[in-house]
Amino acid sequence: MTTFLRLIWPMAFAGALSFAQDRLPMTGDAVPDLAAFDDAMQKFMSDRSVTAGTLAVSKNGKLVLSRGYGWLDDAHTHLCPPATPMRIASVSKPITLAALLHLIRAGKLKLDDKPFEYLQVAPPPGHKMDERLLKITIKDLIEHKGGWDRAKAGDPMFMSLKIAESLGKPGPASSEDIIHYMAGQPLQFDPGSKSVYSNFGYCVLGRVIEKASGKKYIDYLHESVTKPLGLTSVQLGHSLPGARNAKEPKYVDAGFGRNVMQPRSKEKVPAADGTFCIEAMDAHGGLIASAPDLVKFLDAYWMNGNPRKAGQSASYTFFGSLPGTWSVVIQRPDGVNMSALFNQRSDASGLKYEAIRDVLNETAKDIKDWPR
Repeated sequence: MTTFLRLIWPMAFAGALSFAQDRLPMTGDAVPDLAAFDDAMQKFMSDRSVTAGTLAVSKNGKLVLSRGYGWLDDAHTHLCPPATPMRIASVSKPITLAALLHLIRAGKLKLDDKPFEYLQVAPPPGHKMDERLLKITIKDLIEHKGGWDRAKAGDPMFMSLKIAESLGKPGPASSEDIIHYMAGQPLQFDPGSKSVYSNFGYCVLGRVIEKASGKKYIDYLHESVTKPLGLTSVQLGHSLPGARNAKEPKYVDAGFGRNVMQPRSKEKVPAADGTFCIEAMDAHGGLIASAPDLVKFLDAYWMNGNPRKAGQSASYTFFGSLPGTWSVVIQRPDGVNMSALFNQRSDASGLKYEAIRDVLNETAKDIKDWPR
């Protein structure tokens, strides 16, 4: 990675880097009419001491801005390019939905299909299945109405070692292990009766995609969604730094914890580097992508997974959050789509990271002359 960047940057970014006192370095082509976006990103990141971020903006299907801010590394020797792939956390869900709805349109699945019955899931020995699990539909999982409440029972996607241990495995627990374990756990409410955000529900949808397509989740995602759009950056994320895409930044988080990827180790690791198993989170939060590729996705699909059609108008916002990750994608009714990715989600300032939604929307609203 180091040699590659040093070789290409003098050529590829000549005239495209911007530096100013007390401002983060910027990469990518400056667009004078859209300089307010640079100012907004600079302030947002500076106020929170964020070291790496990217922003992509499209207008009526055309990419009009793609910028990188800050550095990929602690030493501040490698600038953050505009197309830097980063963890996108829950922004993975709209992409999963697009793949799932491809299968539904192809007649391989129906919204009222029962996932636990379809997958033939059985509870672990000695555990009894909550009969309501067999009543959950694909539609329920899409709408977070499956019956799980993580505020009451915890989020199983972050219980990797506990689940592995209960199944007599070394860990970390795979997505299949987690589903097997959850088949022996009670629901917190009747399926379909209310909506409570559930990562686990989308984990189940990922396995439904695999069975219906006959392919691994990521392979069908590429076949049905990313390759037709030319989205080369959308890949599976990896928990440990040594396994990651070499172009990813360092993910920053103040926390430390047990390394679930190496359960026998007693050494504490940074929260973003092994305290959760992102490999098991593929369909609900395990993807990496670049901001410009996410904007291409937003140009082609609504965040509800449906393809966009000419003349349609809607407004959507979706956030993603993991230790070392904050992401947002925005679809506006005026034809503006935006994606911003950052390499941290908290800091000593206490400022809210959700504020980026309002920051970007206010900036877009005030732009008078969009590039054509």
